[in-house]
Parts: sequence; structure tokens; C-alpha cells
Amino acid sequence: MAVDPQEASANPALPQSLNRYSYVLNSPTRFTDPTGEIVDLSNLDEAQQGQLLQGLEAFTGNQYEVDENGHLQLVATGESGSDIATSFLSDLISSEAKFSVQASLTGHNRANIATGSIEMNFDSFVGARFPRGVDSRTFNLGSTFVHEMYHVYSGELDHENGVIRYTTDWTGPVVDFVNTIRKERGFAIRSSYIGVYSGNRKYQLVNFVDPNRPRRTRKVKRLIDR
Repeated sequence: MAVDPQEASANPALPQSLNRYSYVLNSPTRFTDPTGEIVDLSNLDEAQQGQLLQGLEAFTGNQYEVDENGHLQLVATGESGSDIATSFLSDLISSEAKFSVQASLTGHNRANIATGSIEMNFDSFVGARFPRGVDSRTFNLGSTFVHEMYHVYSGELDHENGVIRYTTDWTGPVVDFVNTIRKERGFAIRSSYIGVYSGNRKYQLVNFVDPNRPRRTRKVKRLIDR
């Protein structure tokens, strides 16, 4: 763990970040990070890194880069960028923990809280269809990165009292957090955690709501998973 606890990076919206020991899930040796500033993208190839940076800029409104060591860095905050996204990703970059990203071999997007790593399917949004009122920036590789990283950062699971609700009227704590960024950006809000599968489970329909017309649910169609 870094010598400097970097209390400035503690986020009131993420209470666990205030406790610098529980922040690393009570295992500081497992999350050793000698520089104190690592979100490791070195397991991704150049094209995947580029896709992720593009998705992050579109979703958060900020500009990021990958340094010579393969680590994520903030370059500049945008005029219409999300303050919540800026704070969250800056916390990741400047934390004591080491986080890493790799391309999914199973086609799923998932988080491993124990190792601080996430897997991403870089084809998740190839051919995705966005209806009127849903900006494609609201649901992309950038939002997926934030979603899965929030899992490993906070330790939150997509559960309610230990149970996943398989209903379309529930979002869960992780989607709720990502939605705070969507609201700041003026994007459509994801209105359910669970999507409806179609095309022999090849595609998933995910519900979104336009804040300007909240009574109408709009469905984004994309390849599985999340």
C-alpha cells in the first residue's frame, strides 16, 4: 500500500474509500501497488485500448490516455464532463489498489472483486441498435468499464439482500451508480438491470428511459452480455 493514504481521493459517495484498509478488502498484500497509481490496461492490445479510451471519452466527457507502462491516465476534463465520473476514475488511478482489465474469452463482461480485475467483451456493442431518445454514448464500452470497475472498487454486487431480482423494475446498486453519471451527462437512464434475451439468446434488449419522457421505455439491442 502507498505510504501516503491520499485521503483527498476518498469519495463521500463511496464510503468504503474512507477506510483505507477495508478499501483493499482487508488484504493489502494482495493489492500491492508500488506506485499507488495503477489501472493496468497492458493486457489489452493497442486496438482494444483505443476502443476503451474512445468509449470512456464518449461516456464521461473527459479525455484519457494509456501511458508507456500501459496504465490509464486522465489527460483533460471536458466542459460537459461528469464530475462523478472524474472523481471515480481519478480515485481508481490514484488509489493504493491495483486494478486491471483484460479481454473476455467467454464473451461476457464481468468483475472479479477478489483480484481487482475485470473482463470486457470488446464486441458487446458491435451492431447495437439505439432507439430515438437514447444517445449511443450512454451505453458503450466506457459505461461497461465504469460498471465493472465499480464492482471491484466498492465490493458491491448486483444483489438485493443477497438475491438478484430477475424483474425489469429493478436496477441494483451498480447500475444506480452508473446512472448518476448518465444523469450528469444528460443521457437516457438505464431502467433495469435484467435485459430480455432474443435471437436464441444471442441478443439482449436493455431498458432505458429518456428523462424528458420518463413514461416511455426504450430498448437498446446488443450482443450479450451487459
